[in-house]
Amino acid sequence: MSTNGHLRREVSTYHETKPRVSSASFTRLSDLTPEATEWLWHLRIPKGELTIVDGDPSVNKSSLLMDLAARVSKGREMPDGWCPLTIGRGQSQEDSAATPGCGGR
Repeated sequence: MSTNGHLRREVSTYHETKPRVSSASFTRLSDLTPEATEWLWHLRIPKGELTIVDGDPSVNKSSLLMDLAARVSKGREMPDGWCPLTIGRGQSQEDSAATPGCGGR
């Protein structure tokens, strides 16, 4: 009985001395400025963003990712014809034409 009373006192002391966590801050969506999205694979995989490939077992998720890695590393088109090496941020059409891969597009 005395052990429980002692434990209760320690718990209540812990809660009283626990440092306060700062409050969360919020930003309204109306206060944000939209930014253009750069695509690795147009409307499917954005560049530099987290992309989750989800599916049932044995539906070739790993094969898809290996194929995409090979296409990107070799500068080849995506299955729908999209070229990830087309004009990007800070790149002119001349720079894009000089970039090897995707048939010089």
